[in-house]
Amino acid sequence: MIKNNLITVFFFSVFLVVLSTDLKAAKLSDITYCGGKFRVKSEMSMFEKLRCKTEDVTSSLNPIDYFEKRKQCLRRKDNADTVAIGKRIYKNCMEGN
Repeated sequence: MIKNNLITVFFFSVFLVVLSTDLKAAKLSDITYCGGKFRVKSEMSMFEKLRCKTEDVTSSLNPIDYFEKRKQCLRRKDNADTVAIGKRIYKNCMEGN
């Protein structure tokens, strides 16, 4: 029992040490989520920051994705009961809702 507790405490302390050295006690406002990881802004180059900012925009500007999404939204619109409801469904679908 004591052995299990000591092992748990050891691994938890190692985890805290790794976590604290990795982030170097950065403030929460200095941390950003980019490329599937949390990163410190001050350690990122100008190009990395720019890529993180435009990451979501570039995926939404892809014409192939746009036409696939439009095709799905048109299908939903065509299954609506009235024209007015279909227009609302299409608009909400294209906006991403």
